[in-house]
Amino acid sequence: MLTLLGVSSYKLTTDDYNLTNTFERDSLIVPEIVMENFDVDVARQMKPALDIIWNSAGINESMGYDEQGNRKKNSCSQVHWYSYSLN
Repeated sequence: MLTLLGVSSYKLTTDDYNLTNTFERDSLIVPEIVMENFDVDVARQMKPALDIIWNSAGINESMGYDEQGNRKKNSCSQVHWYSYSLN
């Protein structure tokens, strides 16, 4: 399970370096993903979790995947976090 805490003042960037909205909630709990064996496409298995993260920042789905659900090679390889918090 993945949990992001204290993220309400953060944004993600898209492939063309545009910023998303800030996260909708301060805490984001992503449901666990179970991989039954080592012979799976990990990137494809992680897509639902990444979709939840991107959706929480106002984007329908992860920008790192194509229309067929395959991971894009040089896309979204790094997540840039921007904070506009005064703390």
